[in-house]
Amino acid sequence: MDTRQRLRKLIEQSDTLTFVSVSVRAGLSDSAVHKYCTGRTQSMTTDNLQKVAVAAGVSLRWLLFGEEASPVMELFERIPESRRQQAIELLESMADVAPIAAIDGLKGDVVVPVTPQSYVSSPSANKRNGALA
Repeated sequence: MDTRQRLRKLIEQSDTLTFVSVSVRAGLSDSAVHKYCTGRTQSMTTDNLQKVAVAAGVSLRWLLFGEEASPVMELFERIPESRRQQAIELLESMADVAPIAAIDGLKGDVVVPVTPQSYVSSPSANKRNGALA
């Protein structure tokens, strides 16, 4: 089921939602959602889909993909953009895996976090930590 079908089914099965009410609550023209659901409008911006999701009482993730976000994703999405990289690095430091490349949300560049010194394996570090070289 695609986004149009999911939205149309949600509205048609609801006792309280109509195409007009969702459109108006989303701040769109009163026929925008109906035109989108019937294919008379070919596309809708993600900003407008976000507004429609809020107006319909569902998450954008459910509207787009038919699934709800995990509690971790819901929490992550509440973190301001300016602090997301910091959150990723904090979570990676707690994980039992090597750091992964992250996307810098401000520039769109791929950023590979620097591995902390405690993870660097060298003969001198091993001797200091009491490990065999």
